[in-house]
Amino acid sequence: MPIKLKIQGQSISVDERFANVSNFLKEAWQPDLDEELILSETQVTLRAFEALKSYYEFNSFEPQIIDAISNDPNTCFLNEFNRELIMKYNVFEGNELQELIQAAIYLQTVAFKKLCLARIAIEFYINKQEPNKSFNELKNRFNLKNTALTLGDVERFKQVYPTIVNKYN
Repeated sequence: MPIKLKIQGQSISVDERFANVSNFLKEAWQPDLDEELILSETQVTLRAFEALKSYYEFNSFEPQIIDAISNDPNTCFLNEFNRELIMKYNVFEGNELQELIQAAIYLQTVAFKKLCLARIAIEFYINKQEPNKSFNELKNRFNLKNTALTLGDVERFKQVYPTIVNKYN
């Protein structure tokens, strides 16, 4: 039985396997009732849901979870579809990537949230084998000429972004 959703006023039916990848749907959806679940318009946009839906459908509702980050999208993302899906979102412009993350958090979809976070993390990747080279490449990318990274900067980053630091460091 499909799951009936209402997103930004539009009715959508999705595969019941979504309840296996979304803790929100697992708790909220009742297969024996034929009711639409209304998703918060401030948390899930139709555009973000369509991206999330295509990600899980392509990966047969069993996507691999990204466990390591590199600065190369060809090796970071686990298949070409995932890479093309997420790389079209700009980290620094617009709010589309933010919408994706917000939908992933609201729907409690672990793999899709990690895909979105990996998209951000590759922009700031520092290779542990060559940290000075990586940091200089990062400075050049953002046109930072006379900027030095201090221990205080690193500690502040760890406090502000503990999830990214702990997972991908």
